[in-house]
Amino acid sequence: MSLSRRQKLVALAAEYGVLVVEDDAYSDLRFQGEVVPSLASLDKEGWVLYVNTFSKIIAPGIRLGWACGDPAIIERLAMFKSEGPVGPFVSHVVGRYCATGKLDRHIQELIACYKHKCNLLLEAIAHEFPSDVVALRPGGGFFVWCKLPPDISAKALLTAASEHGVSFLPGTRCYADGQGDDAIRLAFSFQTTEKIVEGIATLGAVLRKWR
Repeated sequence: MSLSRRQKLVALAAEYGVLVVEDDAYSDLRFQGEVVPSLASLDKEGWVLYVNTFSKIIAPGIRLGWACGDPAIIERLAMFKSEGPVGPFVSHVVGRYCATGKLDRHIQELIACYKHKCNLLLEAIAHEFPSDVVALRPGGGFFVWCKLPPDISAKALLTAASEHGVSFLPGTRCYADGQGDDAIRLAFSFQTTEKIVEGIATLGAVLRKWR
């Protein structure tokens, strides 16, 4: 969201008394574009609950996150944590690691890695996909969103691609009302560069059968 839209959303939340939950898991992994302030930093009246996770900036196996917001909201959230406090071992490891100052350097290494993979994925898409498939260049994170032409269903494409060992997230999984069959989400974070190129070539061949 642009800064102006963020400001408007925060103002509307305050005007109507609506809590906004800001899931900000990928903001630290921005590798291009302008850094935009978080909703929480723009909120002056306590209507934004900010949540984040270490699983994206340290390692996927670190199932540890944090929430920032009005103390009364945090207190009520704690009531739902029925399994008790965060595991002391993992929390102490993460706390010690962050205190060393190594986290910032690690994030910069991740940014460089993901930027390279993202560019490689986009280059492969430009070379392998039909020209009427539109790939949106992300500012960071793990994924590339692609818009399909009207005559191609994301769910049908997934079925066909799965037969060739390729998978992706159909756009329908990103909406609550069932829309999104005209889009797919491709992940570049986990796969090797070789697998990215191979996978896009395979998916491109499947797409071209519709042409």
